[in-house]
Amino acid sequence: MAEQQLPTLQPPVGGSTVDAMIEARVATLEADVRHIRDDVAEMKLDLRELRTDLKDLRERLQGSRVEAQSSMEGLRSETHSGLAELRVNLATLNERIAHLPTKGYIGWWFTFAMSTIIAAMTILSRFGFLVPGVTK
Repeated sequence: MAEQQLPTLQPPVGGSTVDAMIEARVATLEADVRHIRDDVAEMKLDLRELRTDLKDLRERLQGSRVEAQSSMEGLRSETHSGLAELRVNLATLNERIAHLPTKGYIGWWFTFAMSTIIAAMTILSRFGFLVPGVTK
């Protein structure tokens, strides 16, 4: 930034000390204003750099957001397909369980088998086949 050259104050004609003190104070203020201008110029540069960095960060975040959304869509579709497969497996398992014999059915066959064995042993013992020592 080009600095404007301000005209320097000319010493007063009368040569009073008050005018010299004011001139010294004005010179100090002018120097301070130059430093302030330099600092403001640096701050403007820093702000430009921050804007650039912020713009880059926004672009990267936007890219990350798009990647995250596509990943979420992939996970969502995998979850849906996994749930569908789980439903099919559950239906298959329910169908297989429905065809298994019940406790009543098993109990009935067990009672029938035991009754048949007991009846056969009773008949065999009446004919003497199960009595020890008797040979026929």
